[in-house]
Amino acid sequence: MFRSEAMPLKNKEIFKRGGPKKSGPSANEMEEDVLDTKLEVEAKMSVLHSAWSKLPSTTGKKLSVAEWSPSDGLAKVRLLRGNQLSSMGFFQGSQHYLLAEEVMYLMESTR
Repeated sequence: MFRSEAMPLKNKEIFKRGGPKKSGPSANEMEEDVLDTKLEVEAKMSVLHSAWSKLPSTTGKKLSVAEWSPSDGLAKVRLLRGNQLSSMGFFQGSQHYLLAEEVMYLMESTR
């Protein structure tokens, strides 16, 4: 619709917001989503646990040791052997830390 200059636009017409309201998920749907997420996480943790429980194929003299800290979400390197970790992780002061992805890579490659 074309408006002539005799009929100015009102602010409500210029800055019209909204549209149909969207309703959020019901409480039951949210509980089901949380339950599905918990089951998915438990399944992934089971896979990780089975991978971590396998014995490494290398000897103990070549393996570095790291301790997982769940509160930090990082692994603290306790014993560094070789130079395979020199390009991984980060240092905070004198402590060497590894991210979860780096720990998984090292465990899968048994370095």
